[in-house]
Order: sequence, then structure tokens, then C-alpha cells
Amino acid sequence: MSIKDDNESIHSFFSDYEDPCFISVPKLELAVRETLGVQCHLQKLTEGGNHKIYDIVITGEAEIKYIVRIPSPDFPVDKLESEVATLQYIGANTSVPVPKVIAWSSDPSNSAGTEYMILEKLPGVSADDVWDTLKMEAKETLIRDVAKHLLSLFSLRFAQAGSLYSAQGNSVQVGPLITTPFFRAPDGEIRFPNSAPLDLSQFRGPFTRPADRISSSLKAELYVVKHRRDEVLQECDGNEKKLERAERVLQDAIRLAEVYPGNLAIGCSSDHLAEPFSIMLDDFRPGNVMIEEETGEVTGFIDFEGTTTAPLWMCARRPYWIEDDDDDDETEAKDENAHLRNIFDETIKAQGRIGEEWLEVSEKGRLFRWFSSKLDYNAPVWASLDRWVDERLAFAAEHPGVGLREKTIDEDIQERYGG
Repeated sequence: MSIKDDNESIHSFFSDYEDPCFISVPKLELAVRETLGVQCHLQKLTEGGNHKIYDIVITGEAEIKYIVRIPSPDFPVDKLESEVATLQYIGANTSVPVPKVIAWSSDPSNSAGTEYMILEKLPGVSADDVWDTLKMEAKETLIRDVAKHLLSLFSLRFAQAGSLYSAQGNSVQVGPLITTPFFRAPDGEIRFPNSAPLDLSQFRGPFTRPADRISSSLKAELYVVKHRRDEVLQECDGNEKKLERAERVLQDAIRLAEVYPGNLAIGCSSDHLAEPFSIMLDDFRPGNVMIEEETGEVTGFIDFEGTTTAPLWMCARRPYWIEDDDDDDETEAKDENAHLRNIFDETIKAQGRIGEEWLEVSEKGRLFRWFSSKLDYNAPVWASLDRWVDERLAFAAEHPGVGLREKTIDEDIQERYGG
């Protein structure tokens, strides 16, 4: 990653492999001024593997009202358009507090020289920044608010799985997936820097069957193996047998997707069978939850990149940060997490029928989510999961839609390799 002076340019995510494409911050400032109709300058707020974000400091105003967000060229070209549509749809159809989109451009040849999105800056602080110092009462408030907002998203239903895009009027339509397997360089690192990018668009959907959504990244990886075999062989340490095993396991995992859980709309009540998909947040972590620091009240959710529609059992997940950490031996931390999980579940249950449906889906899909959370692995990893897939495929063939074993992938690997 190459970064020049922030007053002059924005980093290129591909600078290690290609001629870096520096973008003029003064040009971006000018575009922001013209859009907002005010005098302002940009002040770097933060950056990560996929974005760079600036505060928009308006001349004569102490309060920061807006930010501008610049995405990596790593993403599919329709990424920004989908994120805008997702924010606008959620803002219009739920009570979930999300930033208002002030303006945006997905044309990198615009006057700013880059794609960008101007957003309302939400009040509060990141929950991640203050979690360790929050009082228990504030944590309870935070978890209750999060539960209600996640349930509000869960109540949205769709007939297809994919990413959201704007349609005529104020509606949305489901289109191709924008998720990790289809990024050119997840976290800024190009997988095959010496080869031309592969076109994986045929695997992005949208999908009407849950099984097709589940297996999309598996099929994409098999396509990569076929068309970049020499490079994937290098990832497998030059071991041809390992690569062949990876291909076989990927093919078996696709079969497993048909029966585990296959096309079952797990937990759907009869009136929802026609629309078996809901909203799944991809990067839902404490850093993307804004709160009022004293009370813990949620003031908003940020960062909706990678948000898709997915089978209900993939969507009904507790926040991971209140689940038990296997590496955490502190009784106090485990007790706190157990208490907050109870708060979360009680809040969900208190919401009536939709809450009951969430709990049913969440429980029935619990072990299925172990499988779905591993789908984006590359071929060398799948080569080590052969026994794991074989065992579950054998069981799932006889018990479609039934949870398999309590043993997780990590436990299987530990048992197999003794570490």
C-alpha cells in the first residue's frame, strides 16, 4: 500500500503490483464543495483495507456533519451503487438508524477522479472504542437496541439472494452478489498479481434457491482452480495430490450445499416460503455500531459494504462479540457474555411472532452456519477439510435439513492433526 501526503493524494490498493493511481484530494474537495454548496476542506478520519474516509470540515462550523467515503478499486464496479441502495432502502423501510446518503458518484472519471459517497455523520462513539469501559447497564441497553434493530432488518423479506440495487421509484431489486470471493484483492492483496483478473460474474447470481446462494463461492473457487491451476498449485506448495484433493472436496461441498440444508427454508412460516431470504450484514462488529457513550443507546449502524440477502438461517445470528470466546478462560468475561446473550434473546422473544421466528431460525440453522461461514476459503484450505466434508455429506444425505454434529471445523482439525 502506497500513501502520499494526505493533502495531495489517496493511496492505491494495488501499488505493490501496478503503477499506483493517485487521486487528488484537492479535486475531491472541489467536488464536495460543489455538491454541498459550502466552503470546506477534507480531514482524514480513518482508513482500512477497503476504504479511506475523510471528515468534511465546513468553514466556520465546529460540528462535523458529513463524511466522504472512497472505496477501493478492489470491489466490483457496482459495489458503491449497491451500498447506496441498501442504505436508502433500510432507512426508508425500517427503524434502523443508518447514515443518510447526501450524494454519490460511481463514475471514476468524474471531476473528483474517483468513486465517492458523501454521508451524514452519525452522532456518538464507536462501541468498540468504549466497550471495555462501559457500565453493565449501558451494555445491556446497547444489546437491547442491537437486538431490536437486527430484528427489524430480519423482518425484511426477499424472493432472491444477492445484493440490493435501486429500481424504479423508491424500490430495490436483488442483483449480483458483492462479497469477498468476487473482490479482486480482499484486504488489498491481489491473489494472482501476475495474471489477468478472472471474470467470475457468472457466479454472482442473483439466486432463487438457497443452495445456489450457498454454493456460489465454491463454484467460483473451482473455476479459479481450472483457469489458474499453476498459481493455485503454488498455493498448495506444489503438491499436485493436495490440489486434486482440494478439487474433490470443493465438489463434495457443493453437493453438501444441496442437502445441508439444501433448498429448505428453515424456520419459515408458510406465508414466508415464497420469500425465503432476508438481510445479512457482512461486517457487523462493534466498530460499526455507534452509541451514546454514557447510556449505551445505539445512535446508528455504519458500513454496509457486503450486505446481502441470504437464507433466513444465515441472517438470524447473535452479535459475535457476546458469544463465548474459546480462547478466553476468564470466568468473569464468560459470565458477562452469558448475561448479555440472555438479554439479547429475551429482547428478541419479547417482539412477538417475528421474534419467535428469529429464535426458531437461529436454533435450527445454528450448525448450518458453521458450514456457511467457511464457504469463502481458498482451495488449499479445503484440501485439509476432506474428512470434515465427507462425514457431513454422508450424514446429510440420510438426514436432509437436520443439524449434523456438534463438533466444529476447528475441533476436527485439532483432533486430526493434534494441534
